[in-house]
Formats: sequence, C-alpha cells, structure tokens
Amino acid sequence: MLSSQISLIDYLSLSPQDKESLNRKGGFTKPSDLIEHDYPWLLNDYKENTWRVSMPSKDSASKQLKKPINIHFDTVVLGGGRISDNPRVIDDMKLLVAVTITAKFNNAIKLGSNSRVKAFVDSLKRYVSEGLSTPHISNIENLSYGEFFSLIQGGGNKLGYNQSYDELLDDYFEGLELHEVPILRSKGKKCPTKIDTTKIFSELGINQYAFREFTAAKRVIALKSLELERYYSGERFEVLYPETLTYIHEKKMVHEKSYRDYLATLKAYSQAKSVYGELFNYNFIPFDVDEVCAAPEYEYPDFNEMIDLSDRTRDIPPLIFLDMMDAAARFVLDYADDLFEAEKHFHTVYKNELALVEGDDYEAGKRTNKLVRNYKADDERLHSPFPMSAYKHAQDRTGNRVHSEEVYEGIAKNIAAGVSQRQSREEFHLTRSQYDALRKAVLSNKAKNLSLHKALYQYLPFCCVVIIFALTARRESEVFGLQVGCVSKDLDGFLWLNSFVAKTLQKHADFTAVSLVEKAVSILERLSEKGRKKKNTNSIFVFDDTFDRPPTTMKSINRIADDFFDFIGIERDDNGKHWKLSEHQFRRFFAIMFYYRYEKGEVDALMHELAHVDWSMTAHYLTEKETGAALRKLHQQYNKARSNRLVDYSLRDDLGGEGFPLLKEKLEGSVASMPEMMREIAIETVEENNFVFDFIPSGLCLGNTPWLSESCNCYRDGFVMQHDASSDMCSGCPAQVTVPEIAKGEMKPMKECGESAILKNLTQGAG
Repeated sequence: MLSSQISLIDYLSLSPQDKESLNRKGGFTKPSDLIEHDYPWLLNDYKENTWRVSMPSKDSASKQLKKPINIHFDTVVLGGGRISDNPRVIDDMKLLVAVTITAKFNNAIKLGSNSRVKAFVDSLKRYVSEGLSTPHISNIENLSYGEFFSLIQGGGNKLGYNQSYDELLDDYFEGLELHEVPILRSKGKKCPTKIDTTKIFSELGINQYAFREFTAAKRVIALKSLELERYYSGERFEVLYPETLTYIHEKKMVHEKSYRDYLATLKAYSQAKSVYGELFNYNFIPFDVDEVCAAPEYEYPDFNEMIDLSDRTRDIPPLIFLDMMDAAARFVLDYADDLFEAEKHFHTVYKNELALVEGDDYEAGKRTNKLVRNYKADDERLHSPFPMSAYKHAQDRTGNRVHSEEVYEGIAKNIAAGVSQRQSREEFHLTRSQYDALRKAVLSNKAKNLSLHKALYQYLPFCCVVIIFALTARRESEVFGLQVGCVSKDLDGFLWLNSFVAKTLQKHADFTAVSLVEKAVSILERLSEKGRKKKNTNSIFVFDDTFDRPPTTMKSINRIADDFFDFIGIERDDNGKHWKLSEHQFRRFFAIMFYYRYEKGEVDALMHELAHVDWSMTAHYLTEKETGAALRKLHQQYNKARSNRLVDYSLRDDLGGEGFPLLKEKLEGSVASMPEMMREIAIETVEENNFVFDFIPSGLCLGNTPWLSESCNCYRDGFVMQHDASSDMCSGCPAQVTVPEIAKGEMKPMKECGESAILKNLTQGAG
C-alpha cells in the first residue's frame, strides 16, 4: 500500500491543490489509486470483481451480519464480451459503491444493508451492460441523448425484454441445423442430455439471470428442446423449462421498486461525480436523469400490466370468435389451393421479369407487382385475398411518416366529402406536392394492399393454427410442435392427431380430430415441404417463403392476429387494440362446446381431450357461471343479429311467399304510430313474437317460430322438417318467405335498410 494514499473521508476534505500534490507525489496511474480502499464492511480485496460484503446491523455499528453476501460487478454484454473487458469501467462501478456507502450524501440512496448494496450494484450493472450493448457504443459516456433516454424509459422493462432475448435465440436457432445445436452430455450418461445453454449464452452475450426472469425466452429453449428430444430419440433428453409451455401470464416489467432503485442509482452516480469527479475514469451518466424524467415525451411505466394480462384468460367474445373461425375456414377450404396456384404463377412472372432486367431484383419486383395486380381482379368472395397488390410484401413505413395520423384521417374525410384540393391544403398547411403524396397514400390504403407472401405464409398458416386450436384443444407449444404425419386414420375411418402433451403426460398421445383439422394439417405440410428439406426437420411450421433467405419458423399467432383481424374487418377497441388470443381461451371454448353444447359429452372423454389427469383441472374450464354467461352472450348476440336481419327483410317490397305478408303485418302494426323509432320498435316486436327463421333454398322458413310451427306443410311428429324443403313442399306454406338473391345462390347486404357490423357480417356470410 502506498504511503500517500488516504481514505475517502479525508480525501473529501482536501483542497484542489492538495489533491494535485498528492497525485504528483504518489505517481498514480489512475485517479482512484489515490484512495486507500480499506472498509470494515468489505471482507476481501477491493480489486476483486466479486466482493464479499457484510454491512453492519441496525442495532450496532460493530455487530456484523452472520451471513455475508457476494456482490458481482462483472457480467456479459450483448453480442459477446464482458464489462470487465475494460477494467476502468469496473473500477468506476466499485468506486461509486464505496462512495455511496461512505459519503452518505443528503437526499441520496442509502445503502445500509447487504440487500440494499446488492440491489444498488444490480441496477448499476444493468445500466452499464445495457448501455454497452447499444449498437456502436464502446464507451457509455458517448451515448446520445436519444440512446440515454431509451435506457431510462425502458428501465421499467425486464432486461431480457429490452434486448429481445426471445428473438435473439430464435435467430440463433434459425441459423443452425438440429445436429449443430450445442448439447451437454454427462459422462456415463448418468444425467439426461440437454441443450448447452451456458455455451449459447456466452456466445450471444445473454445474461443468465435476466434470461431466467423472461418467460418468452425460456419458451424458445423449451420448444427447441422438444425438437431435439425427437431428434435424439435414442437417448434420454431433458426438455428445459417445460413449465413455460403452458404459462399464461407474460409479465414484461420489473417491480416498480426495482425501477425506482434503478433511477436512484443513476442519480447517485451524478451526485458522486459532482463531488469526487476527478476520481472517476468516465462520465457514466452523460445527461441529467431528472431532466429526462421531466421531458414531455417521457412516460412513467405502467406497472399494472398484469391486470391487462388477465384478459387473456377470459372467453373470446362470441361474434369475434365466429368471425375469426368463419374467415379461417374460408382460407383453408376456399383459398388455400388458389394461393398455391398463385405462388407458382407469380414466381414464373418474377423469374421472367428478372431475366428481362438482367438480374435487377428491385426492378423485377416492381414490374412483377404491376402484373400480378390483375390476377383474379374480379374475385369478390368474402375475405378473399385476391386481387393482390404485390408478390412480396413491402415494409410498413408508417413509423417514418412526416405527418400525423390526424392529417391522414382528415385528408381521407375531405376526399370522401368532395372537399377541393385547395381547401384541404389550406386546412392542413400543405404544399401541392405534399398533398399529392398524401392523397396517393390515402387512396392506396383503400385497397386490400395484401401480398402473396402475407396471404400464403402468414394468413394461411394463422388460419390453419386457429382451426387446430379450436377443434383439438391443444396447447400452443403442442400445436407448434406438430410433425409431418401427425394426423392418421384408423380402420374405422376415425381421424386422430398425435401431439406431445406438455403439462401433464410429458409424452406424445393421440387425440380425436375432424376433417377440417386434417385439411389444416395437410396445408401446413404442403407449406413446409421445402423448408423441412432445407432445415432437415419434420416440423410443419418451417417455411421456405418467397424471400431469398433461410427458412423461417412460426411459433406464435398473436403477431399475425392483429393484421388478420384488420383484414377481415374486426373492429379494434377504444384503445385501438384487438382482442388478445391465448391457448386458454381456445381450450375453454372446446370444453364448453364439448360438455355443455352436446348432451352426450362425457367427463372422461373431455378429460382425455384436454390431457388432464384429474377432474379439478377440467372443472377450471367449466365453471357454470362463466360457461353459462358465455353461452347466454352468444345467444343474445345471435338473437340481436337475427332480429336485425328479419327487420331488414320486412322493409323490402320484392319478397314473396305466404310468410312475407304475415311478417309485414306483425311489424307494421307496431311501428306505424312512431316512425322515428321504427327500427328499434320493429326489433322489439320480432323478439316479442319469438320469430325464428332458417335459410332454405328459396329464401327463409319461419317454421320454427313456436306459434306457427303446426301450420307448416312439413310439420310431422312435433317437428318442422326443414331438410325436406323444396319448391313443391314449401309452395303455399304460411312459413315460407321467398328471397330473390337466396334463390339465385347469392347474398347481398341490404344497405338501403340501415346497416350494422353484425348485419353486414351475416348478409355477406354466404358469399
């Protein structure tokens, strides 16, 4: 120890001249070497990167805690390397801890216990490692204001979320064949083989402690473990983090106290730097934390996120579910083959154009897009992906917009209202060129703006997964773990789906399936055929898409759900968000329909389908209150839609049949006195008269209306035999209402009678 060294407290009392003199006399290479770092609470050498700390108890300044604690200053940096690669960074971190404990500044964080010291170092370590993980930053004092602001704003999130550990691991595994994934084998095979996460984390710069707190990243490892378990089927293979395969809540944020400690730690550095500035090698905090937190663009994190996550366990609103299932079935049954055919055609067009422009990919893409827009240009089927705007999708550039969303909406309204260009330009302070650009953007947004890539490799797989979810009750990890040949047919003609059971059995089992599930799986097998060959895997979720890149893997539906819901016209909520889908909701739907909707459903059978080992697990899905409410809501919304539809029919004058005058008579008598409330009263009248209608080839049948049933031509044995509907059977029947477009096999929305989202969906539903 050098004789010129002094304690921190003594150093604080020195004048600037004395400090300079001390430095010259000792010949120190680093300013911090001026200090004699000898502290009663530090039980090992100050120079070590792991400290052994024991803070005095509150009862006695001399009494030590029985169990000292290890404080680790060093950690990994994203992309590889460690903080300790620059020793002076570690020196500054240690000095800050020593200063904060010793100086005891006013209005600053107090480190009076082992746990407080650990929390302080953890916050400091997170800031330094995340700062050094910023692209093109090798020294934290070089952070820009925007980069520093992002660190403060994002400090409420878990480190793994900010650094996208899940995507980082996904990309890592995408670049490897299964046999290339690092694995760990024990000598003598005493322990199961497993993924070597230590090696992977070291290579990628993933903090193992932050990783453990981020469920989404652990699920990536779990899913890859399932793949490798099948690949190494000849030996015992451990599936890591199996609990994440069924985990519902995905909390992305730290506790609020941790965020406050994080901010206090950074403020403590600024305070220490202002007093002991010359002792520090770097200026870790290049901007004022309080100023950042007071900036208009700063938003204090919302730590109540778990309240929102509880929505994922609620039943899907019936009409959202029905609209989604209807659109999914259309893609699988009506549009899948058309999309495969379009891919062949578009690819041929692209290759021809590429040859004409001598290998210019960009120009070939532009020319191809112009040509494919005419493909199936007259396709008016409901939710049809045709006609398309492009072969390959373009990037979303809304984030780069110069003008606000309000300007875009205002221009759109003005165009619809016929407002002149001059008025619009004056209203929004636009130049002629700016207005022209905005007008083109608004008009292009009215088109479907859908590419073959998005329709074939995003929407179609999404629809297949939705069908499998709803009709098999499989969990998310089980669906995305399905392999080629997972659907089979037994000697009796029954279909079976072979799936891994993630939560209970921890092995593969067979579950009942239906033809629509078989169709969805066959489409996924066809979509993944080329990708499987390139990746040497049997997964049906590996797609070699339209882009010149390695095959991609699908592991979630929520990234696609928002776009698909927009495409099929499902409205967003007041916060501009769509319903959040989860496996729990699909499993509950399956249970409700299986057990309550069908009288012959048996408990044992349902327990098998859900892969439950005891009744209490199944009962969780079937609480009478929740189930009854869901079914009642479904019937209420259906009845509302039915009533709207029947009122629209009653207001027309081109319908026929004996039932049409009867319908008009009932409704006209109720609404004649109050025409301004005609529609509302008519709907009430429909409901009061218990009108029930069903579609038949010639139009509608009111036969299941209770007071009309016995008068029907086809009434036998107490039932209306609607399946016998024909021109001969229904002619002259008091329940028949003939509808021209239904008789022609068409369904059209009746806009002249008033329109609603429900009515529009129903009237277009048979398109």
